[in-house]
Amino acid sequence: MTINEIVEFSGLSKAAFSRLYKIPIRTLEDWASGRRLPRNDYVFYLLERVVRYDKEHDNFLDTDIDRQIKEMKTAKTDDEIIDNRFL
Repeated sequence: MTINEIVEFSGLSKAAFSRLYKIPIRTLEDWASGRRLPRNDYVFYLLERVVRYDKEHDNFLDTDIDRQIKEMKTAKTDDEIIDNRFL
């Protein structure tokens, strides 16, 4: 699978995918455009396996992203929201 196919299969936006799998959004964009690719072919293979596993086991439901969304909803000040955005 290509990185675009993996992200699409996950059902997440590129931004959410980036946060969940700790891959910088710029890296995802570079991989998607072909400007840059991982040094080893197995990177996409392993990423695909992890995404398939997570999707099959509903591991998307209790993620850092979900935690951040909950924290943002309960934030009382703009500073708390800004601090949370960059966790």
